[in-house]
Amino acid sequence: MKRRDTKADAAWDEVDMALLAGGLIGLTFSVTRHT
Repeated sequence: MKRRDTKADAAWDEVDMALLAGGLIGLTFSVTRHT
């Protein structure tokens, strides 16, 4: 699949990274909080 909008592509990459980082932080927080 060819992507046409590189700006949108970069923006989605940032969103993916933000979600991934947020998920890791939330996971770590919940783990440390439960122990």
